[in-house]
Amino acid sequence: MISKLYVFKRYMISQHIFAAFVAIAIIAGVAIVRDDPIELLAVEVTDKVKPGSKIGELVEVHRKRNDCTSVVHAEIIDGQNIVFKIKPEDLPPAVNRGPTFIYREYPVPFAAAWGHSQLVVQRTYFCWPFYTWWPIVRPVRKLPFDIVPP
Repeated sequence: MISKLYVFKRYMISQHIFAAFVAIAIIAGVAIVRDDPIELLAVEVTDKVKPGSKIGELVEVHRKRNDCTSVVHAEIIDGQNIVFKIKPEDLPPAVNRGPTFIYREYPVPFAAAWGHSQLVVQRTYFCWPFYTWWPIVRPVRKLPFDIVPP
């Protein structure tokens, strides 16, 4: 038996319009809830570090959600403007210091030049499976510190 498939008959147009409306509503809802899971209130870094040691970052946060994971991309710009990228897998996990503080250490390379330097940190959040394709990326923060002679 051969049957004809009529998709755009007059009585089917309302169903297509409804399906398009639902799809647009879902996409708009996902875009609206793309809020930061963690709000950074204050950031402090170690003032002076030596090459080969670690620079500490203490962040005061306000947690809006607890179901998110984060990936931190960091780099150090030394006194001669040479950029040292730190691989995310080389970073130790952040340490929770109470409900509102997070502490993380970043290794300072032995080859880093002395002088005024910057720690450049960018955080990416993954909150539910959809965000593996469209993660929440927060702007780069440049935190000044000094590298002193060993």
